[in-house]
Amino acid sequence: MNAVRSPLVLFFAVVLVVGGGAWVVDQQLTADSFAETTGTVESAQLDSHEDTSARISIWGDREYEPNVTYTYTVDGQQHRNDRVSYRGDTESNMQWRISSLVSDYSSGAETTVHYNPDDPSTSYLREQFSFLPYVPLLLGLLVGAEYLTPGTYWIRRLRSVVSENSSSRRGDEWNDPESLDTESVNNTDNGAKNHDAPVSGSMAAVVWVGFVLLAGALLVQYALASARPYGLLLYAAIIGITVVAARAFLRMR
Repeated sequence: MNAVRSPLVLFFAVVLVVGGGAWVVDQQLTADSFAETTGTVESAQLDSHEDTSARISIWGDREYEPNVTYTYTVDGQQHRNDRVSYRGDTESNMQWRISSLVSDYSSGAETTVHYNPDDPSTSYLREQFSFLPYVPLLLGLLVGAEYLTPGTYWIRRLRSVVSENSSSRRGDEWNDPESLDTESVNNTDNGAKNHDAPVSGSMAAVVWVGFVLLAGALLVQYALASARPYGLLLYAAIIGITVVAARAFLRMR
């Protein structure tokens, strides 16, 4: 039984791309609206405390954060702040990441300070942006590529299970996953390749090349715009995009 591609999926992809794109642009425009001045570092040290959250980390149960205090003057008025990055959250279980950040500052040294012209007391030192706004944008591009082409196995598998679940055999298949016959999945795959996908063959490869190029351009743009250290979400996105795209190309061979 062929899984039907609902136009709602494409609409969902468009919403993700538009929403994520607007979020990315808003983050960049907000940062660009800050003015720059020269400030002085008062102190720079590495602070740590026990992580009391329930999350599990392979890096240990201590949180590390930079404690950098600096002063700067705007319109003759001196301000003091300790916000390091634009995104605000710089805590991490990985001591080496925060240590490398703190090492960029030393007491008495001059540094560039970005401050809000409408509220000079609001400031930060590093243009270190959150990668989170890029996630819905990348996900929307992925969903769009999956909708237009035969896509990757895990999407077709999910669609086949949903389709079979709505059939008369629903109860038996969910009670016994082994009863999902290979023929129905293969039929769904063949349907996805030959009939269900709006784009197939060489044009499907073009779609996935376009996805890789667009996703890669977004990752490069983030890496160039944001100060290091980068968050783990960026590296997870790189791995995920590589695996999904490679799987898609292999299935189209």
